[in-house]
Amino acid sequence: MSALYQVTPKKQGSFDVFELRDDRQDVSCLICPAAGNFIFSLLKGGQEFIFCQSLEAYAAERPLSGIPFLAPWANRISGNAYSFQDKTYALDPSLGNLRLDPHGQASHGLLLKTSLWELEQAVAGESGAQLVTRLDFSKVEGGLEQFPFDHRYRTIFRLERGALTVQTSVTNTGTGDMPVAFGYHPYFSLRGAGRAQWAVTIPAGHLRKLNVNFVPTGELEARETLARGEWVNVGDTVLDHAFTDLSRDSQGYCRFALRGPGRSLDVDFGPAYSESILFSPAGKEFLCIEPMTAPTDAFNLRARGLYPELKVIGPGQSLQADFRMTPLLP
Repeated sequence: MSALYQVTPKKQGSFDVFELRDDRQDVSCLICPAAGNFIFSLLKGGQEFIFCQSLEAYAAERPLSGIPFLAPWANRISGNAYSFQDKTYALDPSLGNLRLDPHGQASHGLLLKTSLWELEQAVAGESGAQLVTRLDFSKVEGGLEQFPFDHRYRTIFRLERGALTVQTSVTNTGTGDMPVAFGYHPYFSLRGAGRAQWAVTIPAGHLRKLNVNFVPTGELEARETLARGEWVNVGDTVLDHAFTDLSRDSQGYCRFALRGPGRSLDVDFGPAYSESILFSPAGKEFLCIEPMTAPTDAFNLRARGLYPELKVIGPGQSLQADFRMTPLLP
């Protein structure tokens, strides 16, 4: 075990969890593979940057918090059916593995809170602390009935130099092409400062126009408000917006920044995360900045000719996506 970086297995109620720690930067995080590969704490200097109920409550109840993984699709499927390569797949609510939104649409995939993630590695070295997990989708009860594409996921959580990077790869283990549309739903919070004092930069050029059920129509809207690069006050802004056309640096990364008195958080999307939803209902002390490999309802948008950029991997191929969170104190 490194003196600077540590990985420590712990018990949180009935759950096995892992703490990754960077002593030099005084940053730590808590991850529970058995609750959906779930990140439920990110601390710097003892200050929390993630909004989360208790782990036990999260696992037992419907509301989301922390940083859940959304797959094999992120957010909603319109009409509870999707099309890919001239074939339509109807989702079956009777299987009992769909999470329906208030409009009755299947939402957030099939892996929320699953206990099927397996530990591959937990190690600390001179350069960082790392936890590696994997999941075989064929083991998900009713999974292939809803999404008949054999595949597996592998996630690397790495803490180094005060930043937590989450690198997720999906590998097609089937015999045909597979569409990719996974993402994460992080709930961030700047504790000790109410949302009236928060501001966020949104480095995106366009909004996706949404219908009354919060599904993209395929049209883009110029950002007449929430302008690119400007600080947007979170306190008086209700957010449930889908952003695209992300600004990137020379390495292909896109930075969202959340600021408040005495603390801030940088969230960097890697090149494979092409979309984001920002979600913050009125009166709630959180802001979701969601990295997504595709927009909401991407499979159907592609079938309608409105999203030809949908990522597709062939048999044996993989796609990798990463995002990084850096909590900052004065």
